[in-house]
Amino acid sequence: MTNQSTIRAPTKANCLFDKELSAILRLILIKPDGQFGAGKNGYCTVIGDARLQAMIVDYRLERIRTILRCVLALAFAIAGYAHLHSPAGFLAITPDWVPYPKQVIAATGVCEVAGAIALMTKRLRYLAGVMLALYAVCVFPANIKHAIDGVVIGHTKLGWAYHGPRLLFQPVIIWWALFAGGITDWPFRKREVLDK
Repeated sequence: MTNQSTIRAPTKANCLFDKELSAILRLILIKPDGQFGAGKNGYCTVIGDARLQAMIVDYRLERIRTILRCVLALAFAIAGYAHLHSPAGFLAITPDWVPYPKQVIAATGVCEVAGAIALMTKRLRYLAGVMLALYAVCVFPANIKHAIDGVVIGHTKLGWAYHGPRLLFQPVIIWWALFAGGITDWPFRKREVLDK
């Protein structure tokens, strides 16, 4: 059973925690004795320790998600630009069974840039996460060809010290897109207490 207490707050509304923890924390103060407190002019019902802790976990998770989303969007934008500006290296690792390789490389560049932009927009974020994860699955054969055939790009032949970790990292990129898009919270805990 959670501890509840009625306290003063700047508004006379009955307050409940929601996703916007930062706004809530402007109203709520955690006193040194562990009790909850707020302003002087109105009443506000504040929920107990377990729910507050769950909100803090949720807030921290969203901060992590935001940082990873920004990094991933930047990485896809740079990769997309590279596909459009310097396609030769990507053509070299494209499997032979891919039809119209030049057009496919150009399309993948456009998809990466569009996905990066969509990932940063709230309305398209979920779809962008799904599509970028599927994209990472679809380009995996090119990574395999690059590794197995030892394709030389820009006079550089990369060995297994690069290819091994790179191939192992592809599932992480898939997860990363799903996490950044809000499709999954795994392996983090989120809203377990709030949903009870």
